Amino acid sequence: MSLTRRVFGGAAQLTVANGVARAMGMAMLPILTRLLSPDVYGNAALASTLISLASMIALIGMDISYARAYLSQSPPNGDAAEVFAWRFALGASAVGAVAGGGVWLLYTGNQAPIFRSLAPWIVAGIAGSLLLVMAQARARLHGHYLRLAIAVAGGGCGASLLTVTAARWFLPNEHALLLGYIAAYLGPLCIVGIPSPKRLLRPSGLTPAQRRAVALVGLPAMVTAPMYWVISSADRWFLHKYASAAELGVYAVAYSIGIVGMMANSAIMAIWLPEATRIHESGQPDAQSMLGRMMSRLIMAMSLIWLMVTSLSHELIAILVSPRFAAAADYIPWIAAGVFFYGCNHLANTGLFLGRRLSWSAIIWTVVGVASLGANRLLVPGGGALAAARVQFASFAVIAVVAMVLAHRMHPLHLGFARLGASLAWVAFVGVALYRYVYPVPWLSAAIKAPFLVLAALVALMIVAPDWLERGRLALARALRFPDRVAELP
Repeated sequence: MSLTRRVFGGAAQLTVANGVARAMGMAMLPILTRLLSPDVYGNAALASTLISLASMIALIGMDISYARAYLSQSPPNGDAAEVFAWRFALGASAVGAVAGGGVWLLYTGNQAPIFRSLAPWIVAGIAGSLLLVMAQARARLHGHYLRLAIAVAGGGCGASLLTVTAARWFLPNEHALLLGYIAAYLGPLCIVGIPSPKRLLRPSGLTPAQRRAVALVGLPAMVTAPMYWVISSADRWFLHKYASAAELGVYAVAYSIGIVGMMANSAIMAIWLPEATRIHESGQPDAQSMLGRMMSRLIMAMSLIWLMVTSLSHELIAILVSPRFAAAADYIPWIAAGVFFYGCNHLANTGLFLGRRLSWSAIIWTVVGVASLGANRLLVPGGGALAAARVQFASFAVIAVVAMVLAHRMHPLHLGFARLGASLAWVAFVGVALYRYVYPVPWLSAAIKAPFLVLAALVALMIVAPDWLERGRLALARALRFPDRVAELP
């Protein structure tokens, strides 16, 4: 099977699964935003950011080390690396969960009892989040993409339904949202599964030097993961301090819509790194060209998701949420742009990952993360949520561009920069134009924009991947059995 089919086939399964889960979440938004106030959303958003930070720090990049070592052609690799990685992750989940719960209790010492009562949910969320990351890595490494897709879709839908049920009947407060977050971790974890206890109790067989070699590959993530949190989540804490819980709640709803592109990002990255590693380790003479060509097309695909989300920002808010959250439409394009550049950064890191030089990534993230904190402190008190969204976008954009330049110099990427740049410029122009046009009737406004979105996508494909359009034309001819095209069909 070709690289294109493996990457896009697996990514398509996960994108559909993420789409199903996200669609269920979107369908529940009109109900939840009427049952729960912006203040409740703001408080729950604060707790969720601590869950993500603590799980990232505790894991210290072991999922990355696991992925790189397991597929390596030379020891430490294979089952031995897997056992070591999982034993480490189980211990880290316990330590991180207890530490995170303690931090929350210290932070909320003088605040309302409802705030302090979220601590047990945070403990469970940290452990579940960390172990789910490892379980997803294991499923990808073993090629269990269908099971992973089922877990994502089933877990997401179940979590959304559980949240609405709790908010409607027995937990009409922050606890309902935290319950949903934890269900979204533990449900997929039960479906994907972890290695058997018998296997984990067996010694890995790795020497101390080999264990260090495995851990050091992903160790830069001990820096990049917290810096990701600083850039993507610290703005909530600034909003909580300098704005209001209500504005933070509106921003949280905007974020839940603006990060729709993370569905594709997560799916692409879930497939991309294992497959890129296999191609790289295979020693094929055209491996770099294959990877570069595929990367440019993945970037183009992510830009089209930004185009869709940005163009329909006003319509999505008007259709999906209570009028109390109407200001969220102003933040969505910036958040979605940040998601796009975050995806580009992960693709750019391919060269650093394959060359085992992720320390450069840690340096980039540290510098930009510190600058992001300063920008939030300076701009959020006066600019509120819009300033937070813009700072997040600018931070991810700088990281992506610098990472792309460094990766290209250290591990040249055959991306076809001229074509890719032209495609991105076209998509940005159309996105801004469609965002500014809003017809008073939301459904009709979305319908008017739909043909322009299709046209924009076709032009982007024509620039970056003209061979895909040709294959599509031939496939359509085959499906419709045009007599004058039969001779052209492969």
